[in-house]
Amino acid sequence: MSILSLIISSLATCVLATGKPTLGDAAAGPIFIGTLGFGQNLSTEFHYSQAVRIGNYVKILGQGGWDPQTGELVTDIATQVNNAFDSLTLALKAAGSSNGLADLISINSYHVGDLASGLGNVTAVMEKRIPKVLPTWTAVGVTGLAFAEQLVEIQAEAWIK
Repeated sequence: MSILSLIISSLATCVLATGKPTLGDAAAGPIFIGTLGFGQNLSTEFHYSQAVRIGNYVKILGQGGWDPQTGELVTDIATQVNNAFDSLTLALKAAGSSNGLADLISINSYHVGDLASGLGNVTAVMEKRIPKVLPTWTAVGVTGLAFAEQLVEIQAEAWIK
């Protein structure tokens, strides 16, 4: 059984036990979430959601290193990592989070080129933006991502209270 299946099952059981549906009730099914800015443009062009929420659980698709408002993609890894975390923040807010990145429970990062540099930049951003949160993290080196100049993509999962 997948982790998502376990979460859905647990949330549905809680609702059935109390008889009181809550905001983001898993029994109500998934809520597909979009964000404003460049993410909305990509969602429309490629037919996908920025995130999906089931109960308190949120899965956010891979956020690239482009500026979340303008779509500008600079070739500096530090800027791309910061932009990816800015996009994660926007998706979390759209999903109903008031804690932003502090709601993260897991991230997967995909890196083109120098993996050590990518790891260092992601670590620095997490230490600065969420110093008290230790999400699980898998980092993977890849030969390419969706856009030619893209150096990083960060996918995340969150638990919103």
